[in-house]
Amino acid sequence: MRRWLLLTLSLLATSSFSFAHEVEQHFMRLLLENDHFAARLEMDAGYALPELRSTEDETRPTGEWFANLPDSEKERIKIEGQLYLSEILKFHLDGEPLEHTISFAKWGTDWGQYFEQRPDTFQRMVWDVRWDYEDRNGHLELFWNEREEGPSLALQTVSNGRALDLVTVSQHETYSLAAIDGASQAAPVSATHQPSFFAWLKLGIEHVVPMGLDHILFILGIFLLTPKLKPLLTQSLVFTLAHTITLGLTVAQIIPVNPRIIEPLIALSIAYVAIENLFIKELKPWRLGLIFALGLLHGMGFGSVMSELPVDRSALIVPILGFNLGVEVAQVAILLTALGLTYWWQDRKPYQWLRISASIAIALTGLIWTIQRVM
Repeated sequence: MRRWLLLTLSLLATSSFSFAHEVEQHFMRLLLENDHFAARLEMDAGYALPELRSTEDETRPTGEWFANLPDSEKERIKIEGQLYLSEILKFHLDGEPLEHTISFAKWGTDWGQYFEQRPDTFQRMVWDVRWDYEDRNGHLELFWNEREEGPSLALQTVSNGRALDLVTVSQHETYSLAAIDGASQAAPVSATHQPSFFAWLKLGIEHVVPMGLDHILFILGIFLLTPKLKPLLTQSLVFTLAHTITLGLTVAQIIPVNPRIIEPLIALSIAYVAIENLFIKELKPWRLGLIFALGLLHGMGFGSVMSELPVDRSALIVPILGFNLGVEVAQVAILLTALGLTYWWQDRKPYQWLRISASIAIALTGLIWTIQRVM
């Protein structure tokens, strides 16, 4: 019994970390001119501060938070933001580092079609980035020197008035921007990795594993009801069908979503599923209806995440299908892993102790998250 008590305590120890608010991407539009490039980079203002960057649940302060800051703290955000970007945003010409300039442009957003800056939305800030070609020539590259668990970069290159497709530059990735000749002409390099179906598939997987601890606990709550493959896959598919519906409606901006309401409800749903495991031991028909309803709720949470990414709302099918399939792949992987780890001792008494202890731990974690997200 002591072993299961330690398991419960270890799960509760993680309850202070909630990944639902994690900064997943910065955004940059880069214009290639004949003698220079000029870029506008947008990021969450809170992410500029080292103390908020290091705490996953505290990196998304809102416009209301920003409005109440003293001028001295706003200046500190500018200073820290410039230091941060100078470390992670690198440009190379034929492998040699470039001395580009980074300067603060404004508070707010340049991506009005994707974000709306309001008191209850996350506070944004915009930076100007520039480098003059002069008489240089060579291969221009961008290196995104972000930590593994940090945000990626959504990049759009514009040349001669033509905007290339958005691409995602991952952590520690080098991306080819342009070929610059001796006459100071810049020719953009065609993107070799467009935000394809597989890119969205990968993002869907990563949003669950490793970033979605709350989603992982919800899936484990489903598993702990009955560790049988068919009921598990049925619940997973019903859940995915439901969140596909609301994710699409949210990203298409057909239904409004307020994260301050949705996020506590998602945490509460985690607690509810786990608590229910203490009173029933097999899949009931009404449980599927409940999973479907909770899937609709979680889909709004997924949709709020995707709404923060630069998704072309005239072509939503590929992003939505890719992202949802990635979520489903991650869910099935979690269920199969849990099934494999417990298969040989599911009929033994220690497994029932594990089932009860883990359900209690998940329920308490969900309740703690609910309180944290309401406050």
